[in-house]
Amino acid sequence: PDERFWRTFGGGGLLATALLLDHVPVGADPLGPANALVFASSVVAGHPYPGLARFTAAAKSPMTGGAGETRCEGPWGWALKGSGADALVFHGAAARPTVVAIELGSASFHDGGDLWGLPVGATTAALEGAFGADCQVAAIGPAGENRVRYASIVTARCHNASRHGLGAVMGAKGLKAVVLRGANH
Repeated sequence: PDERFWRTFGGGGLLATALLLDHVPVGADPLGPANALVFASSVVAGHPYPGLARFTAAAKSPMTGGAGETRCEGPWGWALKGSGADALVFHGAAARPTVVAIELGSASFHDGGDLWGLPVGATTAALEGAFGADCQVAAIGPAGENRVRYASIVTARCHNASRHGLGAVMGAKGLKAVVLRGANH
């Protein structure tokens, strides 16, 4: 995007909503592959002060059928800001359960089949074992996998992006977790 875009939609909810409107066609099924799932860093995330480690998640909501946005604090928001990306936009749906790892601006895709069915705590522990204890994990549990309309996305085992059923959208995409590594915090 150009400078005007960034001055208008600097980050957080504005950025997530702009990307959502740009990437989701009218009439898209909230749990279908045409829906996008957006994670956006806030403008001030990454600064070492309370309340600034925040990110926004957005998608067409399975609860309302309209734009759904939730905000969440915690170390995952800080890691997103330091990952080299201001926003992540997930399209389509994976054929198999998938884990996406972002490290210093590069993405890699990993089989998440062995994690499918696990609760968030066990998923996070397994991913910390695979990617290192310093990674940050955003994951869904069985509710998201089974597309429960009010399912949450959970980071750091306890920070819930808990509005509008975005965990169900993540599950519909076959996206078990997003792992951030090597962020400059």
